[in-house]
Amino acid sequence: MIITVPGKNRITSGDRGMALVLVLVFTGILVVLGGALITFSLNEQLITTYQAQDFQKYYLAEAGLTAGLSALRQDYSCEGDFEGTLGGGIYRVTITAVDPHIREITSCSTYEGCSCCLAVKVYLEPDGTLYITEWQLY
Repeated sequence: MIITVPGKNRITSGDRGMALVLVLVFTGILVVLGGALITFSLNEQLITTYQAQDFQKYYLAEAGLTAGLSALRQDYSCEGDFEGTLGGGIYRVTITAVDPHIREITSCSTYEGCSCCLAVKVYLEPDGTLYITEWQLY
């Protein structure tokens, strides 16, 4: 059974097409919001990727410094270059003598085309203890 109220169920000529306009406006708003969310998500993914690369290359260079310190602990008179691979990246270590008691270790890493360099100066105490006196990131 359909109940109609006289004068209330009629569509006037000014109301025709209003539903279509509202649907189009609502759809436009959803498209704009969806595009903004997709752009935001893609940017966050790129930021995360770049940050992971930064961490990887930094810790790879730090691993090179650790290898250099290990070489100095075995033989403090050693100098020269060596390299190693770790986690898909490469580190290159250079050990140079600044004076008889100070050595400089420079470690540069390369990971997925990005590079990072760390340098430390190591001091040898008379009792054979190694101390890091300076530390640089460049």
